[in-house]
Amino acid sequence: MFDSQLYSSFFTLMGIVAFLGVLYLFVKRYAKSKTALKGMNIKIHERVAVFPKGHLIITEIAGKYYLLGATEQSINILKELDIDEVPDETQKLNISAIKDPEDLSFKSFIKSTIKSKNIN
Repeated sequence: MFDSQLYSSFFTLMGIVAFLGVLYLFVKRYAKSKTALKGMNIKIHERVAVFPKGHLIITEIAGKYYLLGATEQSINILKELDIDEVPDETQKLNISAIKDPEDLSFKSFIKSTIKSKNIN
């Protein structure tokens, strides 16, 4: 009698712990997805690491573009950019510069590296 009550209590406790663990993982994932939603008025277009804990960021806030400098301690507006100064997606990728798919091969990369070393 004592053994069956002990086993029953143990399995009930393990069931509750498993349920709480699954509930914790669900809440953690759900909360993360809610906080990761993009803002309606703030968009980060590009981020570049200048040094390990410092970044330059091009951001759009309420239709205006800004160049921000960000470190662990502060965020500063370095410049308000005109819309002409912000590159669009086709300029970022520079797709027109790729003429031949062979230009993307490892062989062409090695050739261009060797040529640049020979010039120097």
